[in-house]
Amino acid sequence: LPEERRLHPTHLDGHSLCTAVLGLNVDEFEGGLYVQPHADAKTREFVVLERGDLAVHQYDLPHGVRVFSGRRYSLIFWIKDCTNSCITNATPWYSAAADAGDVDAMAAF
Repeated sequence: LPEERRLHPTHLDGHSLCTAVLGLNVDEFEGGLYVQPHADAKTREFVVLERGDLAVHQYDLPHGVRVFSGRRYSLIFWIKDCTNSCITNATPWYSAAADAGDVDAMAAF
């Protein structure tokens, strides 16, 4: 479908402490969620999610979505660490990681 998003390039979900992806359909598409641990796209690995499978990842995991054919349905949950972070849109996990010397967190913070 023209309005359907088939590509969500490699990114981080820094706005949430962790993200949960629930697979809603299987065998109806090619591609899907992938992780990409390095800048080179050749390091991509697709995550196979059966119907009802839940993949959970931390905010600093490079990942994306690429659907080559078919229709993919999933339900995404972005999870924060506390109510206050939701209300204020805060990301305290970045400051904690930056304080510990994580250069990626320092750059994002």
